[in-house]
Amino acid sequence: GAAIGVWVGGRLSDRFAKARPRVRFAINATGMLLAVPFIFAMAATDSRVLCCAAMGVFGFARGLYDANLFASFFQVVNPRYRSAATGLFLSGAFILGSASSTVLGFIGDRFSLAAGIRTLSGFYVLAALVTLAAAVFFFRRDYEEN
Repeated sequence: GAAIGVWVGGRLSDRFAKARPRVRFAINATGMLLAVPFIFAMAATDSRVLCCAAMGVFGFARGLYDANLFASFFQVVNPRYRSAATGLFLSGAFILGSASSTVLGFIGDRFSLAAGIRTLSGFYVLAALVTLAAAVFFFRRDYEEN
């Protein structure tokens, strides 16, 4: 699913980005929002078939997001700062990502593993809203024509 999502997301954004530069942010947010019900479904079902199907669609949605992550990032970061900004961005992502297993374990011990995975869907909604807010409120100011 992720490979197809990357291909579709990349093709769509590359096709429309010249005329509508914010489209990469919109595809990022769409991927995150599309993933939400399937993250929830992975945690809610007892069926392996449904879980695997949900994982496949989640992968597609994640691919949409992944295809545009750095392309959208580079649209709003001055080229002379892109290397440092990418390093900081990835460092923050790895630090937060490394804590996720501890947080998931904490939630799993107190509630259930399914509850921890369902919580992830809320963070995807939050991330999509932040992405859309950035596109609406800051894109015009920060956009760097390539």
